[in-house]
Amino acid sequence: MAHDSAFDSEMLDEVLTGQRTADGLLARAFLFRRSAALSWQVSSQANRAIDDAIDSGMPMRKVAELASSLNGDWRLITIAVYQDAVALELALKSIVAKQSSYDAAEKLGHKLHALIVAVANDFPLTDHEERLVWNLDQALLWQGRYPTPLSSQIQKGVHRRPSTRSPDKSNMAGEIHHADQVSISHFFERVSALATAAGVQSIPA
Repeated sequence: MAHDSAFDSEMLDEVLTGQRTADGLLARAFLFRRSAALSWQVSSQANRAIDDAIDSGMPMRKVAELASSLNGDWRLITIAVYQDAVALELALKSIVAKQSSYDAAEKLGHKLHALIVAVANDFPLTDHEERLVWNLDQALLWQGRYPTPLSSQIQKGVHRRPSTRSPDKSNMAGEIHHADQVSISHFFERVSALATAAGVQSIPA
């Protein structure tokens, strides 16, 4: 079959142009949310299977074997967290794009807390939401590699950022657990509502 490069180029240009809008950004946010939900589901099932095995009194050797076999599924939580973080970034940027322009939104970078400040003068965060936003920021920073950590940085533990002012308390970058999924969903709904109030329109995927 002949390859029609001109046709392909026109389609690509149309898709990219269509996405460079506030509505396009929010539409992509919902797509990331949908993908994250699938990763959360698989990882949560693996986590529940391991918990059930422990609660049943299964010998720890057998639990370890089960955990090893489910490790790939369980580790999808890191993908889910990153996808949810990207979804929040895109939703917040959709508001900036609506208020200003797409290019202005892109220039704001990837820090969620800074984006929240940029889109709303009054968007109070609970202590729990502050923790979530901080850890989702870390997921964007290190899983998205903004910037790419050097091996020397990893050896020094630079990728372990303190989530409190106390030097003896620190979390692995992006430390979020299965129980946090509901809170992340509620927070996304808050941001999505803010986007809708700003006039951004998107059909949730």
